[in-house]
Amino acid sequence: MGTLTAYRSEPEPGIEIARSLESLAEVLTTTALNPEVRLDGEDGLPVHPLFGDIDLRVVVHQATGVVMAGRDCTASDALALIRAHAFARDLSVTELAQAIVARTYRLS
Repeated sequence: MGTLTAYRSEPEPGIEIARSLESLAEVLTTTALNPEVRLDGEDGLPVHPLFGDIDLRVVVHQATGVVMAGRDCTASDALALIRAHAFARDLSVTELAQAIVARTYRLS
C-alpha cells in the first residue's frame, strides 16, 4: 500500500480542487482494493486507465536509463529513440525496452 498526500498553499481548498482530490483518492482506493483488478505480469502495475500509459511501465524507465547512459542524452531523447526503433521494427515499446534491458538489443 502507499500513501497519497496533497498539500496546498491556501488554508481552505477551492471546491474544484477538493472535488478533484476526492475523485483521485476514490479511483486510487478502488483500484488498490478491488480484487478484480488484474495486475500485468510484466511490470506488476494494475491494468487500469490511470496506469495505461506505456511511459509508466518500469521496464521502459529502465531502458530509458540504459539509452541515456549509452547515448549521453536526455530522458526525452532516449524515450523518443526507443519509440522510433520500436515503430521501425513493428514491436511494442515494452517489448523493445525488455530487449534493451536484457542487453539483447542495442540502438544503432
